[in-house]
Amino acid sequence: MKKKKQHLIIEITLVLSIIFLIGCTENTEKNGSNNLQYLNEEYSFGLNPPEGWFVDENSSLIIVNFYIPAGKSVASLSVMKPVTLKNGETLKNLTEQALEEYPTLMENFTLISSNERTINGMNAYEIVYNFSQGNYTFVRKEVPIQKNDKIFTILYSIIQSSYNTFEDVVDHSIDSFTIT
Repeated sequence: MKKKKQHLIIEITLVLSIIFLIGCTENTEKNGSNNLQYLNEEYSFGLNPPEGWFVDENSSLIIVNFYIPAGKSVASLSVMKPVTLKNGETLKNLTEQALEEYPTLMENFTLISSNERTINGMNAYEIVYNFSQGNYTFVRKEVPIQKNDKIFTILYSIIQSSYNTFEDVVDHSIDSFTIT
């Protein structure tokens, strides 16, 4: 009788352990952060960078840069250090202020598009513009994303002639951005 009772307790413990493990697996899948290829614990965000792009985390204003392999083009996808909204500031008015200042800060600045959007439930803007630097014309997609009072900005910069080549993979990366 004692052996049957011990055997039953062991079986119940095994069943409960399996149920617990299944529950843990479901929670991590729902969270989505397990599927992200790049996680930054210090700033609590993650995303899926374009496949094969190199990572550089050594910058003062930028948390992380992803660079395209040499020889394909000159391109980068960067996540800037977050800024904190002050009283009365909104994502919309900060974006509008930036758009007013850019023509004085960048040579040959031309706005292509500016739209509100949502990324993983967070308010965002998508601004696309051209500017010149030296002998080159670049296209930049700038996506400020708001979570509570913090704004993270993702920048995709590339030589104008190559913009469409990587636009889909970069958009996928931007769409995967999540605050963890």
